[in-house]
Amino acid sequence: MIGPRAFAASSVLVILTLVIGTLVVVDPGRNVHENPALSSVSGAPAADRQVGPAPVSSDDQNTADPAPGDYKKIFRRDLFMGDSVTQGLVFFDFLDDSTVLAKLGLNLVTARDELGKVGLAQPDKIFILFGENDLNYYPDNHQLIDSYAGFIRAVKERSPRSDIYVQSVLPIAAKAEAGNPNLNNARIDEVDIALRGMARDEGAHYLDLTAILKNRDDLYQPDGKHFEEQFYKLWLDYLVKNVK
Repeated sequence: MIGPRAFAASSVLVILTLVIGTLVVVDPGRNVHENPALSSVSGAPAADRQVGPAPVSSDDQNTADPAPGDYKKIFRRDLFMGDSVTQGLVFFDFLDDSTVLAKLGLNLVTARDELGKVGLAQPDKIFILFGENDLNYYPDNHQLIDSYAGFIRAVKERSPRSDIYVQSVLPIAAKAEAGNPNLNNARIDEVDIALRGMARDEGAHYLDLTAILKNRDDLYQPDGKHFEEQFYKLWLDYLVKNVK
């Protein structure tokens, strides 16, 4: 026969077992290691997801500085705008497409259609690089510079706290100059001088990238207008050294 004390102890043990068993029951279709917060984000409708650089959290602020060459982390709060040359940053996997707003054939006119995305992203820094397409679109340098200035003002209206960096038009290989009176290095030099003054007048920064390509024909692709993978590393290293 079980005594009163033994019976009471057994009853308590049974109750505790039932309570603990209830607490550890999980949905058999769910991974017990799954983070519910992450699950809810990844399953959110596309319209609710973050567009462009993510807001800086306290965790981001407390993490160690990015390692040299970790460009995706270094530029995670910034935005690059331009044509197919800038598109190469994603093609060669130097940056994520969330930080690059560029496409083949884009120029200062058609890029205005993309400015809504700049307003959504609100990046810390905006690096702008246009060139060949605008030289062909604007045979007159004054028109080109006026269009560039208007574009800078439009960017500032949508993201007023962003620091804007105007990058020099990149020189082309000598073989690419033939047969196109609008596209040659003499004209590119003139435009770059004007861009420096325009950037100052519009409250933007100016970055001269031409030194990267000096005596470096090996950095050009066969068309003489686009660039090999090594150029992009030199470009981003230049920005890290001169901006970051």
